Amino acid sequence: MSLSKILDRNNIKNCFILFLYILAFFLPLSEAAKQIAIVFLLLFGFIYIFKYKKGFKQKDYILYFGIGYILASSVSILFAFDKIEAFHGMLDVFKIISIFLIIREMKFEKKVVINFALILFFSFLITYIWAEYDLIRRITLRLKLNSIGHVNHTAIYIGIISIISLALFTAKESFTKNYRFIKVFSAVIFLISLYGIFVAASRAIMFSIPFIALMILYNSISLGKKDLLIVVLSALVIVVAIYSDHYILQKIHEGMYHTGRLQLWQASIDAWLHHNMLFGIGNGNSHFIDPRIYVPNIPFRQITHSHNTFITILLEKGIFGLITYSLFILFVLISLIKKFKKDRQNYITVIALAVYLLNILVSVVNTTFHDENGLLTGILWAMALQKRD
Repeated sequence: MSLSKILDRNNIKNCFILFLYILAFFLPLSEAAKQIAIVFLLLFGFIYIFKYKKGFKQKDYILYFGIGYILASSVSILFAFDKIEAFHGMLDVFKIISIFLIIREMKFEKKVVINFALILFFSFLITYIWAEYDLIRRITLRLKLNSIGHVNHTAIYIGIISIISLALFTAKESFTKNYRFIKVFSAVIFLISLYGIFVAASRAIMFSIPFIALMILYNSISLGKKDLLIVVLSALVIVVAIYSDHYILQKIHEGMYHTGRLQLWQASIDAWLHHNMLFGIGNGNSHFIDPRIYVPNIPFRQITHSHNTFITILLEKGIFGLITYSLFILFVLISLIKKFKKDRQNYITVIALAVYLLNILVSVVNTTFHDENGLLTGILWAMALQKRD
């Protein structure tokens, strides 16, 4: 077989989709396999874009500010305390934005999106059972999905899974021959993920997901018996989860207000003002800052991150990074709203908008749009914004 046939347009696209499925499976399971899948996604993706599409065709503000955000992350390396760490942070931004832009240019059949979601569900189920086993045996103190890590990152990932599963369950469209199986499986995954969210006990996710879930249900126009059943079961799951652990109740009673978080915001902004205001201190270099220099009574010795996505970007990538990121996600939102207005029942657009809302809500009190959660968020946005076959 000649090289030209191997590099055929359809073969390249099919290889890209294959590694997209592989990525979906290993996203919460294996760091090594996940990174290998990303490398091949970028390889086949760029071959497809530059060999067959002769570059990115959708030349709009999303493309320009996406590239601008990569550039901002790259320039910040020059002013970093640890340039190697900053370089790794830039690579993370490059992977997320590049894969987003590549997928947005492609044309997927809807079955590709469904398959991607089902693989995410199976992978989540395996990883969640593993995490619960570790929790029961006291190997971990809080719920942590294997390759996702930190409990807050785990909660965000589970939140995204819950959105996808509920949107598929409430979808009015008979998307495949296995329609009933997908409906039932989605309902099961939603209830499991909802329980997992409260076990993880990340307040931002616990307060956000029920609100977003109600919006998804409201958008389904008329609630049938199955929809009402999922509401009742969801309420029961939440009650059981809350009263299964005193720690969860304690977190809920604390609410979203946290003095230490406000002090971190103040220290981070002051640190930005005293360092490179244009390009920041480098990706992932916040922990080199001693917040006690700026806020004497703060109970932290370093800023691991600012517990606010926008302030973290401001500190690490400067005003250039904050502007390019903010405008990038703004124009993504505008495009998603336009898609939604054309078809309110398109479950792919509903998923993307709901994930967008989750990203914004959590951004206020945590750092989002990086690592696995940023990658999955970008993929879902891109799937909604592409021109589908």
